Amino acid sequence: MRIRDMNDVQQVLDRYPEDTKEKITFRVKRYLKACTKLGVPLDPMVRVWQEAIETVEVEEKMQADEGDNWPRFEALRTYEVYTSPVDLKF
Repeated sequence: MRIRDMNDVQQVLDRYPEDTKEKITFRVKRYLKACTKLGVPLDPMVRVWQEAIETVEVEEKMQADEGDNWPRFEALRTYEVYTSPVDLKF
């Protein structure tokens, strides 16, 4: 959904469970604190909320994908360890 104003932000937030809302709100507050501390001008708040929502969605999706579904790394080729001709003499 395209977020155009703060009413759209509220509608999107209402769709999420409380723990996800808290994560999104935490990201926005952290952004505001950082900008205030550094004296940087704020971006439009609608954009800040949209980015926070997208970031939390991606993180939750990645957490859901993690687990035992990832394949284990196995080497495609194996090589024998080099043995010097001197070591081969008995």
